[in-house]
Amino acid sequence: MVLFLLTFGGVQAAMWYHARNLCQSAAQLGVQAARALNAPAGAGADAARHYLDKAGGGVHEIRVRQSSTTTSVTVSCSALADAIVPVRALSAVRQSATMPLERFTTQAGP
Repeated sequence: MVLFLLTFGGVQAAMWYHARNLCQSAAQLGVQAARALNAPAGAGADAARHYLDKAGGGVHEIRVRQSSTTTSVTVSCSALADAIVPVRALSAVRQSATMPLERFTTQAGP
């Protein structure tokens, strides 16, 4: 019984870790797209979703959100990892990335 729990627990942990890495990568790519000078609204969320679509399986019930202030942008990704153990709390992942927005500035001369 213990060997059974360790085996399936280890597989579930690996699946959770994989989903966490997918969400973190999606958030980072999304924030890089969103922070570009004159990026269209929703560019970060679109880039994150596109990455997750191309990256393959491992996650479902994906939610990507983008928010910004006057100086920074945040893209967050939440999803559920594929599960062997049917406990929602063991498969939920949430990752986010924040970066400053690119802005055009001028420097005063000497």
